[in-house]
Amino acid sequence: MITDKYSNPLLTKEDGRRALLYGHSISNAILDDEEEVRLFNKNSEQILGVAERMLNPLDGNMDVQAYHDLCAADWNIPEFYKILNVESFLLAKCKTEIEIERVNLEYAMFKERKLIPLLQFLVFIVDHMRDEDIVWGVGRGSSVASYCLYLLGVHKVDSIKYELPIEEFLK
Repeated sequence: MITDKYSNPLLTKEDGRRALLYGHSISNAILDDEEEVRLFNKNSEQILGVAERMLNPLDGNMDVQAYHDLCAADWNIPEFYKILNVESFLLAKCKTEIEIERVNLEYAMFKERKLIPLLQFLVFIVDHMRDEDIVWGVGRGSSVASYCLYLLGVHKVDSIKYELPIEEFLK
């Protein structure tokens, strides 16, 4: 598989055509051919009857934030997880005022960094691993400083109990 410099898979022309044939949007896709992106953007309205535009970081005109926003725009997860209110999900797991305060603090930090879709994705991944009886580690590195990740089941280290500051994770 061909990937871009960020290791994201690149679609071939045939992949893009197949996606369009089956009614999938490819506006967030990354094609391996800059000329194809240019032609798609030029002809999409005329041929497809839609004004769908593709961005392509391969052309070198996309700044890092725009590329991040493009990649973060649509996680390939079931709709239930995309609309999940993670804040309510986390707060429902809290038993004490200290836990509620910590979740509120961390959630605000995740939100400020536009990482709520990542939390939704993690809920999906943990659910999937549990459903499939997949075993994962207890936790390691700075991620164990996140109480939210603990509540989601990403790791098994209670950062409140061990007094781990969230700043160790979200610097």
